Amino acid sequence: MKRKPLMVSSSLATSAVDLDPGITGRRIARRRRLGPAARAGGILIALAAAMLVIAAPASAKLVWIPRAGGQIAAFVQPGRGPAIVLCHGFPDNHHLYDRVVPLLKGHEVVSFDFLGWGQSSKPADYNYTFAAQEQDLNAVIEGLHLHRVILVAHDASVPAAINWTLDNPGRTAGMVLSNGFYAPVPGSGPPALAALLAFGQWPNTTALGPLPAGTTSGLTNLMNGLSTDPRLLDDLLTWQQSTFVGNPAVARKFDPLFTQQFLANPSTLGPLRSLTGNLFAAVTSDAARIPMLASLTMPVQIIWGALDPNLNLDIAGALHQEIPSSTLTVLPDAHHDLMLDDPTAFAEAITSAIPR
Repeated sequence: MKRKPLMVSSSLATSAVDLDPGITGRRIARRRRLGPAARAGGILIALAAAMLVIAAPASAKLVWIPRAGGQIAAFVQPGRGPAIVLCHGFPDNHHLYDRVVPLLKGHEVVSFDFLGWGQSSKPADYNYTFAAQEQDLNAVIEGLHLHRVILVAHDASVPAAINWTLDNPGRTAGMVLSNGFYAPVPGSGPPALAALLAFGQWPNTTALGPLPAGTTSGLTNLMNGLSTDPRLLDDLLTWQQSTFVGNPAVARKFDPLFTQQFLANPSTLGPLRSLTGNLFAAVTSDAARIPMLASLTMPVQIIWGALDPNLNLDIAGALHQEIPSSTLTVLPDAHHDLMLDDPTAFAEAITSAIPR
């Protein structure tokens, strides 16, 4: 399939980053619209940050939305519509967008924690899946009586945003997708923690491609160790966050906001294990929906941090090819959590997805 051209906005990036050698060194016009050292002290820092997480952002109202016998915590900044709905990935929560929300003043903005994350309920017997996250998103939209929305998705929430849009025609006015995934893409793969938890749950009786059954048993033992040794979990989360954000000071500030939910009781570790256990089945199912992406005609901004070695530019290029209405913007100096690296560029991508 012929690639669509890559667009790098001069207002969002300083140089062009190409998707493949065939277009190296060229800046090509847009297609359509422009659119983490915490170790022994890490636990204490994270627990101290719990008081910060309890409070809603200063400009937002906390709204509790019923869902599956529990409640989803949503934070609503009033303003003009359509409402901008911010969906986090893992191991994050709604604080992922703390540097972006103030830049969207005047717009109605909704950030929320998926069930099992942040301030939302964490039912122990609930089956956390990617399909369930779509239903969490639906509960937020319906619970807040939002008609048409701008969906902003990152990392593991990209499937929820895309599938909700496909399943609710006409209700997504625009979409922003960043450093996430949908269907399998050769040359890319999940970050370390997600890979550990996903492969650590691979059945020991089942072969893994050409590898014999039992190959992942060591990962299973390590994964189980995370549940019994908070220091090990804290170290892993802290290390991964340091690879997600370019500025060490920013990473240190946000690390406690994300790690404390795993050290609390109930913990987000159970929901994360459940969700990653569903990873391979979910991307296989979503692969069957790829032809449907051509039906998306609303403005779709795909904005990607080029320094993400896992959820990399191969995924961005695939999504750009599969969604005809999309514009791809690459931030050459941004990592996985690009909204923390460059909140101004990220906010510009959101406003570019709002129909004029």
